Amino acid sequence: MSDNRRYVSEVSKKAAIQEIINFINHSAKHCNALGYDFVTTNDAPEKFSKLKELTIDKVLPIADYGCDSSIYNCADTNVLFRFYHDVTHLEQDKGFSKAGEYSVIEQHMRELESFGVSSLAREIFYFDTIGQVDYYFHHKEFVNNQMAFLDTCLQLGLRYAVKAKH
Repeated sequence: MSDNRRYVSEVSKKAAIQEIINFINHSAKHCNALGYDFVTTNDAPEKFSKLKELTIDKVLPIADYGCDSSIYNCADTNVLFRFYHDVTHLEQDKGFSKAGEYSVIEQHMRELESFGVSSLAREIFYFDTIGQVDYYFHHKEFVNNQMAFLDTCLQLGLRYAVKAKH
């Protein structure tokens, strides 16, 4: 994705985020069709080996915390994204390293494009996923305000957003 700076109206941003929400709902249903399910927890695994160990009969433990500033404005959607994301980790057998995260997100990006979302939705998804991975590995902590992070990405570019504390 480009690091171009530009103005995106709130209406356009909300519409693009709704496209992503539709994609996440579709993708979570696909995970269910593959036999996966989840339980929410306040003690989700932070290591891939632990996720594999705690996934029993294709039921994954998914974090239900840290959803307050999600771009989806809905904790349930954020949990569904985490479910879909972790199923992709398991299906690809990719860990939580930067390379593993990139591989999983690249698969998401291909699926998102096949789903037919707009270029703005793809850009927002990229910033929200790859951007947050880059932020995490730069700061060694998660983004505190995901919507502010996204707005900074859209207005000032990903490189700036990753360096600034959010």
